[in-house]
This record gives sequence, C-alpha cells and structure tokens, in this order.
Amino acid sequence: MFYQPKDFTVLQDSYVIDFIDYKPSEKVYLYFITLMQKVIRHNYDWTNKAGWERIKNVQIYVPYNMANTIAFDFVEAYINELEEECIRELTSYLKASGLENYELTDEEKKILDNLDNIKYEQRKIDDFFFVNSSKKKFNANTINFDGKYPYVARGSSNNGIRGYITEDIKFLNVGKTISFGQDTATIY
Repeated sequence: MFYQPKDFTVLQDSYVIDFIDYKPSEKVYLYFITLMQKVIRHNYDWTNKAGWERIKNVQIYVPYNMANTIAFDFVEAYINELEEECIRELTSYLKASGLENYELTDEEKKILDNLDNIKYEQRKIDDFFFVNSSKKKFNANTINFDGKYPYVARGSSNNGIRGYITEDIKFLNVGKTISFGQDTATIY
C-alpha cells in the first residue's frame, strides 16, 4: 500500500481505496496505511493474495472520538507530536555528536549548482548490470533454517530473506548486490 498524492492509474489486481466521505491530510493517509500494512503483510503473501474481497472485512484498531467517528484530528496531532519528538531527538543527537553545523560548505554548494549539468538518459538495465543465478539449487522445502547465512527467496518482506542456513561458502552469492525474485518482481 502506498499513498498517491497525484492522479494515477493502477494495473490489474491492484486497487484504489479511499475514505468514505472524508479527505484527510497526507499524514492521516500514511497513518492508516501503516495500520493496514501491519495486518495485511502479516496475513497475506504471494500464495495467499490480499484481494479486496479477502481484506475488506479485516479489522484494524482505529481511534474514535466521542461522536463515534474516526478521530482524524487526534491522528493528525499524534503524528505531529511524533515528528516534533523525532526532531528534538535528532537535534540532541547532532549536538552531542558535534554534527549540529549542517550548513553547506562552498564545495557542497558548488556540487549542488552543478547538478544542472547532469543529464539523464534511458539505458537498458543490462548496460550496467550483469546477472548471476544461484551457485547451487536448493529445495526450500527441505532446508533447515537454523544457520547463519541469509537464504533469499522471492518473498515480499524482510528483504526477501526466508531464513538463515548453513552452507559451504563456495555456494554463497556475493554480498552488496541486488536480489530479484522474477515470479513476484520483488527487488532487494
């Protein structure tokens, strides 16, 4: 789920959901997305898809006011309070670590000014990436997940890590790379 601030279109098997009779702020949308994602990601996945007919009756905890309507003002105030708290903590951290001087240097300003000289071009992905597949075929149904190396599958959460296995290092793929689950189009 993602908040879409601009007009957009969706593909097959995607849905646009919105509040009935209310247009809250972006912060409220983000709050409700977080509530719903926690429930949906916990209960649904690629093999158990979260279509609208399946999730429309899922229950989430929602703050209500005395008029028995969603307390949108409370949610907005709560998010603002959290933001202010984070800013206070960040400011304290920056001061304690000697990083409170975050004014740009002349060199940094020059780099930003030169951004106008950067051009963007469309290129094929394989112009700058090469692909490797697994160095060994694993049967995910027979693996013991009690090891120390991440076993990356095509899941949609936890950076694709299904569990941790013990394996000979010669069969490990190199770290600091990107994994791509072709069936689910998930990229980590």
